[in-house]
Amino acid sequence: MQKKKTNRQTRRITSALLALVLTFSLALLGCSSNLSASDSTGAASSDAPSAQADSEQTNNSQADENDSASANANQSSAAQANTLDNVPVIQDEAAYTVYELPFQRGDLQIYGNLYLPKTGTSPHPVVVLSHGFGGTHADTAPYAQTLAENGIASYVYDFCGGSPYSQSGGDMQHMSVLTERADLLTVLDGIRTYQFADDNNIFLAGQSQGGLVSALVAAECPDEIRAMTLLYPALSIPDDARARYTSANEIPDVMQQFGMTVGRQYYTDVLNMDVYQEIGSYPGNVLIIHGSDDSIVPISYSQRATETYASVQLITLQGAGHGFYGSYRDTAANDMVSFLQQNIQTGDSAN
Repeated sequence: MQKKKTNRQTRRITSALLALVLTFSLALLGCSSNLSASDSTGAASSDAPSAQADSEQTNNSQADENDSASANANQSSAAQANTLDNVPVIQDEAAYTVYELPFQRGDLQIYGNLYLPKTGTSPHPVVVLSHGFGGTHADTAPYAQTLAENGIASYVYDFCGGSPYSQSGGDMQHMSVLTERADLLTVLDGIRTYQFADDNNIFLAGQSQGGLVSALVAAECPDEIRAMTLLYPALSIPDDARARYTSANEIPDVMQQFGMTVGRQYYTDVLNMDVYQEIGSYPGNVLIIHGSDDSIVPISYSQRATETYASVQLITLQGAGHGFYGSYRDTAANDMVSFLQQNIQTGDSAN
């Protein structure tokens, strides 16, 4: 786990440094027209008394100290250089605007939509919403709408190979919880490069398998995730794999899962996973919402998670099954909004 965190930090620092170099390069190009004037000024300066040189040396030393103190701020500013100026708008509502904002993981494009509220000040808190097995961004869009209407930005997307209807690249026979974890990490890295995103208030939310993926990512980069909401999270997937197969050698190349064809990677990637050990290191606040009548992922898995996380609340929706619709979805969305509002870090609450 430490190695994963180190690699991820290295990628983010490298990305920020490249953006910083680009910023400085543009600045140098802008100054090139003044070179002649600068040369004549430099010639005059070369004849200045030594006392002036000593003064400049002192000023340079102070400037070095200031540069060192502000290095992190400059790096963060450079990393968030992207704007939405050239990003297509696909929906414009009274309370929010929806942008089509894809990201790239290797050769695979991740399709996604950004719901940006028109109220509040930028940068905005952002919730990244992950759908469940066989789903698409349309499944999480109702939550995104509610969040945007309450002044909270959100991003919905299709996992690569997440379903036969996915608008992202890839196919289901090469999809697993771990490939979806890579998708979510890519989305997080991409979101942080945009000026609309409040880097101190990035949240995760996930449905079913997307809940398990969110939990894994939060544990991998806890300092980057402010808090997390899990909707009927499929923490049962590793147990399901072990119930079907006792070893990786038994797993066929393709199989049916809820009427859809997946590849052997779907189960080999989780066969030896201790899910509670993997997710339990996340120290932030967690809200879990689960239906009492869930027959696909029994609520006992979420109940056990309350014994795993350091700070967690479990809300049980009586009578709800796996997946929330109608009044159940409205209740879950409102509970999520309340939870997020309590956890958004402001200038007054910053540690």
